Amino acid sequence: MSSRELFATYLTSGQRKIFALLSSPKNTSSDTALLIVPPFAEEMNKSRRMFSLLSMSLAESGQHVLLPDLSGTGDSSGGFEEASWSCWLEDCEASLAFLKSRGIKTINVLGLRTGALLVAELITANQNQIARCVLWQPVVDGSVFLTQFLRLLIASNMMSGDENKLSTKDLMNDFQKNRSVEIAGYTVSPQLVEGLVSSKLKNSDTSKFPKTAWFDLVPSADRVAPVVNTRLQQQWSAEGVDLISKTVVGDSFWNTVEIVENPQLIQETIEFLSLH
Repeated sequence: MSSRELFATYLTSGQRKIFALLSSPKNTSSDTALLIVPPFAEEMNKSRRMFSLLSMSLAESGQHVLLPDLSGTGDSSGGFEEASWSCWLEDCEASLAFLKSRGIKTINVLGLRTGALLVAELITANQNQIARCVLWQPVVDGSVFLTQFLRLLIASNMMSGDENKLSTKDLMNDFQKNRSVEIAGYTVSPQLVEGLVSSKLKNSDTSKFPKTAWFDLVPSADRVAPVVNTRLQQQWSAEGVDLISKTVVGDSFWNTVEIVENPQLIQETIEFLSLH
């Protein structure tokens, strides 16, 4: 028999309705919760299994977990083409407010990939309201991530034999002319791009960061985290962030063809969130 309860609800974020799943311990009084901030586009869909496993394990250990669908994604209102970075930040704020309204006193946050960029901005705007922060393979620079995402369309264009060759410069020009672009089945708006490209972890106000765990996934035990990640970790530590950084062996579950699980990453995360 499951020792958790699962609630589906809608949160109000501006004029939008945000769908969210709340996993809660059954028959247990708890005032601690984890807010999960999901990643970008298809990476969210690939990550649902891992989020579900983490939510189940945390609820069974006595903590609530809230997983919202950001505006324009999942079962939340609007289409992806209407999404903007500022709307997603509002969704995160609405999620915090929802947890507080339920009597939650200790709120932790977890960001996967681009979700980590949103988490960093959320922490900055809510100093002392976040107890702990977990980052799973964070995107450190939104502009670099966007370039990689745009290459999906460029590669698709080349494979189709289209004579009108595209470049990232062409696509960025479209955004600058206030045109949306469809990439891998997602229509991306200029408003979303504007916020994404300006978001960089190195610009975070680390003086406001709580105790943080940064997990990088590597394909084998003899591999190390990307240099850009380790340099930023060193910078944060030098700036006074109480930081734990670890590598975990496993596939990039947010980007694999088949749905992938990583029990070690879940266990490491639970242990960090359970530390006194």
